[in-house]
Amino acid sequence: MDVFVEAMRGVWRPPDDNSDAPAQPNRLSVDRACEAGLAGLLWRRERCFDAANREALGDAYRIQLLEAGLHEANLEHLSIELHRQNIDAIVCKGWAVARLYSCPGMRPYGDIDLSIRPEQFPAAENLVQSLAGRAGPIDLHRGVADLADRPSDEVWRRSRVVPFANTSVRILGGEDQLRQLCLHFWRHLGCRPLWLVDVAVVVESLPGDFDWDYALRGAPSARDRVLCVIGLAQRLLGARNPFPDMARRADRLPHWLIPTVLWRWHRGMAAAPIWSLRSFRELADSIRFGVFNPLRAIQRSTWNPHRSLAAIQTSQVGIRAVEVAVRAWRALRKLGPQNARAYDIHEPRRF
Repeated sequence: MDVFVEAMRGVWRPPDDNSDAPAQPNRLSVDRACEAGLAGLLWRRERCFDAANREALGDAYRIQLLEAGLHEANLEHLSIELHRQNIDAIVCKGWAVARLYSCPGMRPYGDIDLSIRPEQFPAAENLVQSLAGRAGPIDLHRGVADLADRPSDEVWRRSRVVPFANTSVRILGGEDQLRQLCLHFWRHLGCRPLWLVDVAVVVESLPGDFDWDYALRGAPSARDRVLCVIGLAQRLLGARNPFPDMARRADRLPHWLIPTVLWRWHRGMAAAPIWSLRSFRELADSIRFGVFNPLRAIQRSTWNPHRSLAAIQTSQVGIRAVEVAVRAWRALRKLGPQNARAYDIHEPRRF
């Protein structure tokens, strides 16, 4: 079994549920586990790692626990300021997902993602800039990332306000949250295993009145991607979907999807350049799964993931040339003077 799959199956569940825990010490290195964001999850599986690795994972988890406390203090301060300015923001990913895990600090996150109504975006920029970093790293999104095919009024209407510390925080409704996590995982080519664990955690916490019709409503290509990511969480991680009919529907995966995702996990977040590869097999896989990554082709062509792999990858030839040129242009622009902003802006873009 693949080392990532072996380590991650059911890893988010309470320690007394060890049905998916590997029987032998896992071969996944501590450095790779930390890079993948899994240290806070894996440290509880004591019998799966030797003493030295357990200690290293425990140290990493304690750091994540301290960081979680700092992020929550920042989020409380930011939420109070947003309420004071009457800015209606949705907190996405990060804390909104971490709150679903069974223990604090298990799910690390590095910043606060805020989705802002377009008409309130300038006010949000001014507020965050005035805080001058006192609320930690912040990413501002005009609208909700990965839900551009949803009317923003409906997304806000279905969102929920939950109590948090001495204030309250608005988060996505359950259907929109699952859809966003799946499309975010796909858009980033499944590069981080933790993001698939997020999907598994949300799937296992779905309520009985979950509205699948709304969750899958929209462009057929987006619906297919959502189902494929849910199927990945079921197949690779052992996620227990409480809806048997939907579980069977999601389990129909393209034959290339699992090899592509596992290849990306083993390359890490910062994949080595193609010229540094040491064997013909590594080169062939890098071209097949990296240069002509099927997830990227599906994302940009809006094709059905179940189409012929040859057709999907052929469609990438011209697109990749344009992408390389666009990214080179962006890199050159970054060489110039940068604005001293206390936040990042994430705008939808094709490349």
